[in-house]
Amino acid sequence: MAEPQPTVHRGVVKSVLSGDTIVIRGRPVGGPPPEKVLSLAGVSAPRLARRPRAGEEADQDEPFAWEAREFLRGKLVGKEVSFVIEYTVPTGRDYGHVYLGEGAARESVTMSLVQAGFATLKEGRPVDDPTSQALAALEQHAKTIGIGVHASEEIKKKSVRPAKWTLADPEAFVKKLNYKPTKVIIEHVQHSTNYRVTILPMMQSASLSLTGIRGGGSKDHPDPFGPEAKYFTEVRLLQRTVDVIFEGTSGPQGLLGTILHPKGNISELLLAEGFAKIMDSSFVEIQGDKSRMRAAEAAAKAKSLRMWKSYKESTLDIPEADRVFTATVIEVVNPERIKVRKDDGKEMEISLSSLRQPRRPKNDGPRGGADGAAAAAPEEDGAPKRRPKPLFDVPYMLEGRELLRSKLVGKQAQIAIDYVRPAEDRYPERMCATVSIGGTNMAEALISKGLASVLRHDEFRAKSYDNMMSLESHAQKNKVGLHKGSGGLLRVADVNSKGMASTFLSSMQRQGKVTAVVEYVSSGSRLRVFIPRESCQATFLLAGVSCPRTAYQDKPGDPFSDEALALTRDMCFQQDVELEVCDTDARGNFVGQVFINGRSLGVELLQRGFGEKHNSAGRYGIEAELTAAQDVAKKTKVGMWEGYDPTAAAAAAAAAGENGGDAEGGAPGRTEEVIVTEVVDAITFYAQRTDAAEKLNQLSIDLNAALASGATPVESIRKNLLCAGKFTADDAWYRARVVTNDKETGKVTVRYVDYGNTEEVDKSRLAELPAEQAGLAEQARRMTLTLLAPPPSDYADEAKDVLEKGILNMTYNCTLNSKDTYEGVTTELVSLVHAETTDDVAKTMLALGYATVGRTRERHLYKLKDELKGVEMQAKKNHEGMWMYGDITEDPKEI
Repeated sequence: MAEPQPTVHRGVVKSVLSGDTIVIRGRPVGGPPPEKVLSLAGVSAPRLARRPRAGEEADQDEPFAWEAREFLRGKLVGKEVSFVIEYTVPTGRDYGHVYLGEGAARESVTMSLVQAGFATLKEGRPVDDPTSQALAALEQHAKTIGIGVHASEEIKKKSVRPAKWTLADPEAFVKKLNYKPTKVIIEHVQHSTNYRVTILPMMQSASLSLTGIRGGGSKDHPDPFGPEAKYFTEVRLLQRTVDVIFEGTSGPQGLLGTILHPKGNISELLLAEGFAKIMDSSFVEIQGDKSRMRAAEAAAKAKSLRMWKSYKESTLDIPEADRVFTATVIEVVNPERIKVRKDDGKEMEISLSSLRQPRRPKNDGPRGGADGAAAAAPEEDGAPKRRPKPLFDVPYMLEGRELLRSKLVGKQAQIAIDYVRPAEDRYPERMCATVSIGGTNMAEALISKGLASVLRHDEFRAKSYDNMMSLESHAQKNKVGLHKGSGGLLRVADVNSKGMASTFLSSMQRQGKVTAVVEYVSSGSRLRVFIPRESCQATFLLAGVSCPRTAYQDKPGDPFSDEALALTRDMCFQQDVELEVCDTDARGNFVGQVFINGRSLGVELLQRGFGEKHNSAGRYGIEAELTAAQDVAKKTKVGMWEGYDPTAAAAAAAAAGENGGDAEGGAPGRTEEVIVTEVVDAITFYAQRTDAAEKLNQLSIDLNAALASGATPVESIRKNLLCAGKFTADDAWYRARVVTNDKETGKVTVRYVDYGNTEEVDKSRLAELPAEQAGLAEQARRMTLTLLAPPPSDYADEAKDVLEKGILNMTYNCTLNSKDTYEGVTTELVSLVHAETTDDVAKTMLALGYATVGRTRERHLYKLKDELKGVEMQAKKNHEGMWMYGDITEDPKEI
C-alpha cells in the first residue's frame, strides 16, 4: 500500500527569524491572517545573537549567522511559497520543507541554503531517500570549495556581525547623519508607527518611531484598529530594506524618522487610511512636505475612516465676509491679546491664534496666571506685599508685550479669524485670529524670538500652525528667550514715595528728555509710565495743566473729563513718549511735560479746551506756552471755554481788584507797591498791597467790634478753615486760617491771612468769622524771589535773619514774574526793588552769599537769570556768606 502524500500548504513569508526559521502567514479573511513559524527540517543554520536584556552581557552571532538570515530574507520575504510540514516537536514547532516557485522551476529553499554554505545537515537524518542524498552532495560540494560555514577560521571570524545594541548618544547620531537618507532593515513592527530596526552598514540596532504621527489608542484604551494597522504596516515594511531620514530622538534611546518606501511615504499612507493621526510634538521635526501629510489626514477625516469614524468637523459660526478685516490696534493687553478698533468704530479683543504667552515659573511664588495676579499676602511685619504684576514679574512677558506694542499700537493690522475659543471657567469666550502687519505674522515673530510658545490643541488652529511649531523648535534648539531655562526677568522699581522718586529725579533731569511707555491713563493729566532706562514705573502728572476730575465710584466726573481722558489715551496710551521731568510731589509722583512725536500733551489739551493752565506753570518755566495754548481755546470757544465771554471775564477781574486785590496778585509783569509783613526763609515772605491799608484797617475795626459783643466758638476745627483768631501779642481778633490741629493738646496752629505770620493758640481763642468780614480777599500774599534758591540748611537761619532785617515792614516795588500753586498754596514769583534806593533784594541776597540762582525754562527770564548769575559768581570770588570756604556746589569726590 502506497504511503499517503504530504499536504502541500501555501502562504506568504512574513519574516525570517534566522537562517533556518521563517514565519509564514496565510490569507487574510476579515482581518489579519493566521501565522505559522516553520523551521527547515534536517538542517541547522548558525545562531543569531539574541538582543541582550537589561543587565545582561551582549552575545555574538555564530559565524555566517547574519549572512544566512540575509540569504533567506532576500529570497523569501513577501514572496508566496509552498511548504510541507514533515513533523512537529512537543513544543509545537513545525519542521518541514519550503519551496519557491512552481513546476519544474520550483526551488527547494533547504537545498539552496545548504548549497550556499549557510546550513549544515543534522545528524540522525534519513540518508537513503533521494532528497537526503542530494542535500549530502550539496553540503560536500560546499565543504570542498570552502564557502559559508565551511570556510577557514579566519574567514569565519570576519563574518561575525559587529552588532551594536545601544546608542550612546542618539542626538549626536542624528546630527551626524544630517538628514541624509540611510538604509535600514525593519526588523520588527511593534505597532503601526513604532519599529525595531537595524541601521546599515554599521549594524546599529535601534528603536524607530515615525516622526509626527502616532497610532490610535493608549495603554488603558487599546486601538480597535491596531491589529489591522499593524498588518497594513508589516505587509509593506517588515524585513524590507528601506531609506530612513532620521529627524530627531524619542526618549533616552529612541529615534524619530521618516521611512521612504519605494512606493511612497508610509506616514502619508497610514494617515490617509485613518490608521494614524498627526502628533504635533514631533511633527515639527519632519524635513519633508508637511502639507501632504496634513492633506492625507484631512482626507481620512472627511471619509470618517477608522479612527475618525465618529469625527465631526467643527465649523466657524462667523460669516465668511467678517472673518478677514483690517483694524487699528489700540492696545496690547499682553503677548497673547490685543484690542483693535474696526473702521466702523467697534472695538473688540483679539487673542493670537494657537499662541501661549510666557508663564510664571512653577517654583516662583504665587502663580499670577496669564491675565491676573495672586492676591496680596501679609508680610512678616503685617504690611501687605505689593500685588504681583505679571508684565514685570513673569520672565520675557515684558519683552513679548513690547515687541507687539512697538509693531502694532496705533497702526493698521490685518486680522484673520481662525476660531472662537468657548468660555471656560473664569475665562470668557475669545476670538482667536492671525494678526499680521506688513506681511509679518506677529505670532510667528514672538515664537521665533522665544517670547511665546505654541499652544497644543487639536481642533481649530492658526493657519500657520505647522510653521509656528517649526519656529518654536528652532528657538528651542538655539535656546533663545524663554527656552534658555533661566533669566529674562526685568527688575522694575515701583516709585511710590517722594524719597524713592528723588533717587531718580536728578538722573532724569540731567538727561533732558527721557523715553517712556505710557502704561495707563487715569485722567487727562495723570499717567502711569514705564521708564526703561531707569527700570522703574511711576505716576506722571502734567506740569502746569489742570484737567477736569474723572468719575470715581459713585461720584460723577466733571464736564469734559471724558473728552480729556479720551484725547490723552488716543495720543499716548502704550506709545513711546518723551518725558521732561521737572519735579516730584509729596506722594512720589513725577511732575513735568509729555511729548509725543514732538507735540506737547499739555498744549494739546489746553488748545482743545480739555483743561486749564494751573498756577504752577510759572514754577516750571512753561507758563507762556500754556497761556498761549489756553488763549487759543478761549478764542475759538471750544471745550470748557464754550461759553467764554472775554468782556465779562475782564470785568470780573477788575471788580476783584477793587475788592482789595485778587488772590493771585494780578497778571505777570504788573508792578505794585507792597509792604513786607512776614519773612518765612531766605527767599520767601508775605506782603500786603499798600493801597489796601485803609480797607484792612476798617476790616480790623469791624471784626473786633462784631466779636466784642460775643464770639461764637468754632465747633469743628479742620485744616484750611477760615475763622477769627485772637492774636496773643495784643489780644485783638484777626482773620486766620487753620494750618494744623492737635486734638490731643487742644493746640491749633493758624496763619493770620492778612499778615502771613503763624501762631499756635488754644482752640478757645478761635471764633466763627462773621460773614461781613469774609468777603475781602486775603491781604497777605505769599511771595518768593524769582529764580532764587535757598542756601544749604547750615546757612538757612543766618540767611533768613539777613532778609528779615533788610525787608520786614519795609515798602518795595513788587513785579510779578509768574505764579505757582502747590498743594493749594499759591506763591508769587517776584522781583522786589526798593522805591528810593533801587536796591534789588534778590541781587543783594546773592551778593551777600545767602542764596543761589535756580533753573528756569521761561525764555523771558533768561536775561534776568544771566544778570543774577553774574552777581552769584562775584559772591563766590569774594567768598561771601555760604561761599566763605569755597564753592559748596562742587562734588567732594572730584576734588
